[in-house]
Amino acid sequence: MLAIPPAANREYAAAFEWESIPEKRIHYFSKWFRCYLDYCNKYNCLPQSRRMKDFHD
Repeated sequence: MLAIPPAANREYAAAFEWESIPEKRIHYFSKWFRCYLDYCNKYNCLPQSRRMKDFHD
């Protein structure tokens, strides 16, 4: 499984804090995000938005 890029990880952590996601649930969100990145990498379907491009630098 791909690691979450550092820029994306910082944004993700800020979103968890902003949304008051319980700490015990963060693992599940992170796992889903890594699966999503793997899927997109495998099928070459990464979103072309500026925001997502920043995550993959």
